[in-house]
Amino acid sequence: MIVLIVEDSSDLRSLFARVLQRRGFRVYEASNGREALACLLEVKPDVILTDVMMPEMDGIELIRHLRSRPSTAEIPVVVMTAAESDEVKREARRLGAADVLAKPLEPRTLLERVNDVRR
Repeated sequence: MIVLIVEDSSDLRSLFARVLQRRGFRVYEASNGREALACLLEVKPDVILTDVMMPEMDGIELIRHLRSRPSTAEIPVVVMTAAESDEVKREARRLGAADVLAKPLEPRTLLERVNDVRR
């Protein structure tokens, strides 16, 4: 299974990547939504994990782009956010996010949610 992690914190990206790779996932990384869209020209992930607050293109805008393209419209997206706002969570779900997780994340929770959305 292929997972694309979109997160502006290199430390969190590395942590999430290690957790998933140890369980046999192939992982690609992007530091913002623009990099993620560029990555999608070369790889089609089974799941995308995205932060909300990132420079250049945030996670909400990324989901809008994904859903507007037939080639990416059906890829499950799990949103990870430290935002306290329910508005952000509602908007992510309205746009089709498969799940919204509050940061900080426990590795076990991350693995469970990725496994849940790929089924």
